[in-house]
Amino acid sequence: MSQRYGLMWRPAGPVTVANNVTESVLVFEAQAIGMIGVIRSLGRAGYRVHAASAHPDAPGCHSRFAQVAVVHPRYQEPAFLNWLATYVREQNIAAIMPSEAFLLAIEPVYEQYRALLPDAPDAEVLYRCFGKADVQAFFSSHSNPSVQQQLPRAIVVRRSQPLPDANGFRDWQWPLYVKTDGRHADRDQQAGVRAVHSAEQLGSALAAALLSHDRCQVQETVPGVKATVNLWRHRGEFRAESMCVAMHENPHTGGLTAYRKIWWHEAMLADAKLRLKTLNWQGVAMVEYKWDAASGRFWFLELNARYWNALNLDLLAGKDFPRWQLDAFLGKAVVQDQGPGPLGFRARYTVPADIGWLMSRCRDSKVTVTQKLAALVEFVLLAINPAVHSDLWFKGDRRLYWRAWLKFLRQLGQSS
Repeated sequence: MSQRYGLMWRPAGPVTVANNVTESVLVFEAQAIGMIGVIRSLGRAGYRVHAASAHPDAPGCHSRFAQVAVVHPRYQEPAFLNWLATYVREQNIAAIMPSEAFLLAIEPVYEQYRALLPDAPDAEVLYRCFGKADVQAFFSSHSNPSVQQQLPRAIVVRRSQPLPDANGFRDWQWPLYVKTDGRHADRDQQAGVRAVHSAEQLGSALAAALLSHDRCQVQETVPGVKATVNLWRHRGEFRAESMCVAMHENPHTGGLTAYRKIWWHEAMLADAKLRLKTLNWQGVAMVEYKWDAASGRFWFLELNARYWNALNLDLLAGKDFPRWQLDAFLGKAVVQDQGPGPLGFRARYTVPADIGWLMSRCRDSKVTVTQKLAALVEFVLLAINPAVHSDLWFKGDRRLYWRAWLKFLRQLGQSS
């Protein structure tokens, strides 16, 4: 490239689209698996997708559903806001599909871009929903008893206050999780989650978190597996919904959903809708829970007020959230898609996430040799099972699957 920022790549060959839509839409975080789903959904629908990332090797920038790919300054750089204003004007951008990091970056000028953001709520609502600690405090102190239910024990710890006495957590379920988010981070810092297994670890984990973040949250462990409710709320009405439950997480002790299936739980769905209504949230969101099959109980963990990592599962199953949202924003048809998709429909984020699940089990000394062998056999069987889909193995865009494998193998070779 002759310039540091700008158009960097265009896909070779024509892109198959559903109609003759010509509006240009700018999609951020093209390196994230969920935003790759957004690119695919909108490109397949015929929108002129500009895939944007600060990473030149972002997979979404190589999607056949991206008409244009662009590398931009990092969000923390002063040049980013100037670049954004110029790009939106010169490329005649009709809409922006944002990520959480993008919205945090434009907070000082949010109102300037609000008209380009589908279902954009008031700034106060928007930025409160990006603070894990803020959402926790909001629900814990709410006057509606139903909002206070289904919450694991948690507290908010602020930099301006003394650290809590670790003895106060003795009767909590351990390990505890220290959670930080981008909303309350210092410059160049990211969100994170750290599991702590002892009182000594808790003190050091809190001190480390508060060095880089204004506040953090301490949350106890609750049993079960991760389950999510994915919702689109448009002008006060829930227009589309889906749910999935994790079968593999990376690491295997709890983390990113690497292998999941479409699932349904009416009480959890109702709880998620109540929480978004209480927050006055508009747009898309993933509400994250733990579900314990043995007891039938579930607990709210956190809100992710953006497109979710498992979006490709929904797209493969026919739940076209990004297209529906953008169509409605631009004054086209408003879809009503209630109820589950095909129950039991399965997909996995094969590489690197499901490989990460396998490797975490193999490296865990608490997992027996028999269990490790069983995990390896299961991984192979899933790979050859035609009923199990892969996030990146997407019709018309399958080279992203092979690119992911090539990147993984290169990294594996470099680390060996």
